Amino acid sequence: MPQYARRALPIGGMNVGAPAEGLPEGQSPNLQNVRFRFNEIRPGPGSAPLAGPVDSEILVIARYSPDDIHKWTVMLTDKSFYKWGSASPGDVSVWTKVNATDLAGTGRWDYTTGEDCFFFTRKNAAGVYRWKGGTTSIDRVPNAPFGDARYVEYFNNRLCVGNVTEGGKSWANRIRYPVNGNHEDWAGNGSGFLDVYEPEQEPIQGMKVLSNRLVVLRQHSLTDLVASGSIAQVFTSEQRTANVGTLFPFTVDTNGTMLFFLGSDGNVWGWDGSQLQAIGMPLYKIFENLVDMIGGQSLYFGRVYAFMNEYWLWLGGPQIYIFDFLQNRWMIDTFPDITAIGDAEFYVTPKDWGHAVGPWSDWSLVTWSSMYSRATSRMIAGLSDHSTVTIGKDVVGRSTGELIDCFVETKDYYSNQSNNPIGVQDPVGPFVLRTCERLLLMYMYTNDPDVFELAVSADHGKTWTPFRVTPNESGFALADWKVSGNVLRFRIRTTSKAPVFRWQALIEEFVPGGPYQGLDQPSGYAP
Repeated sequence: MPQYARRALPIGGMNVGAPAEGLPEGQSPNLQNVRFRFNEIRPGPGSAPLAGPVDSEILVIARYSPDDIHKWTVMLTDKSFYKWGSASPGDVSVWTKVNATDLAGTGRWDYTTGEDCFFFTRKNAAGVYRWKGGTTSIDRVPNAPFGDARYVEYFNNRLCVGNVTEGGKSWANRIRYPVNGNHEDWAGNGSGFLDVYEPEQEPIQGMKVLSNRLVVLRQHSLTDLVASGSIAQVFTSEQRTANVGTLFPFTVDTNGTMLFFLGSDGNVWGWDGSQLQAIGMPLYKIFENLVDMIGGQSLYFGRVYAFMNEYWLWLGGPQIYIFDFLQNRWMIDTFPDITAIGDAEFYVTPKDWGHAVGPWSDWSLVTWSSMYSRATSRMIAGLSDHSTVTIGKDVVGRSTGELIDCFVETKDYYSNQSNNPIGVQDPVGPFVLRTCERLLLMYMYTNDPDVFELAVSADHGKTWTPFRVTPNESGFALADWKVSGNVLRFRIRTTSKAPVFRWQALIEEFVPGGPYQGLDQPSGYAP
């Protein structure tokens, strides 16, 4: 007699930190190019072309708003500084080069804003550059007592620089700051420096404001700089962690309440000002085998995409590792050509059916779901050919027109031979055989022409028995097969240039085969 089990839709994110049969309900051992919203599985964000190639590799895309009207999007390449637009932000849809000569230095840029300026610097840049929004040139911060500065951050009404060179000598653990509210005065009352020594003397590897303090990151520690309220001693330092730090300064970013970074142990950490969280543990097995502790230091980067409540981490390959910090879950997207993710976004209102114009024949290739009326945000990214794209959940497909492989796998399920509630894992384990006869996928029909693939594996995902179904208005996809095994795993998949699916639930129909009896088998036989 067939039995039925509702299998938890794997919307809890990816977890390779435990055997697949030991995962919590709803987590997945493998997924790609999917998102989880409103208890549904949906496609990952798409990309659309923004602008053609610029002069060299794109390293930074950022935002800068000197007032409510002029909200600039800026871009730093290896050679140049660009602004989006010309006389005013976005007045023309092109990147306008600002500098007349190539920028100095090597590696990625660090940047910040304050005092109506956009500041940026990097190794061997011979100082800190600044751009006063709207102007047609850039220059260096004047009167600075340092010849080089690796990191910049604006905190306590001051431009703070870290890991500096002064008088030809490197002060890698020094933070220098000017007087209150004037980044051109580095000698007056309230200016000075602070050398960070505790718990050990190490070079500064990044700085980032978190709440009411400046977090200074080094390889084995995090230290807070706190405003003292006095100009005699502007900052006090407070050691917060030991043996947890970073070698990857450009992976550091914050959502305002938590700092995210790739640690010097290869794991991803979150710091909220009082507690460290090893948020990368579900994917630590991947990170541990992937992170290059030497070659990745100035290569890897991470950015918070605030509109989607996600932290995006790029480690030099075709994958982006994405942490949903509201739901504490990881996803993986494939973007083979990305070299920079922007700390900048465009707010757009996509077209909707209520405002579509022209005959229906003009819209024959447009899916219904891609024309929902809503305002959204798009993040800007730089590609390896030096062009730029926008990325957003309202965009269907990729700017390259490539096929996108979207899939998610369930955990491994043993047979349910006890009186557990439906969908609850049986403690009996692999000693009971079962035959899966049918698998039912429920979904929201979105006029989607792409075929779904339902698949089952009896060997922990090594091989699959697929069943292809065409979406229909009923919202049900039924795979009809007979697959027997001690443990079964299921996969939902589609490959499309424009995926628009909404997967919602899974139900397995199976016939129990009874306990396995290893009788009358040759010595040494393994079933």
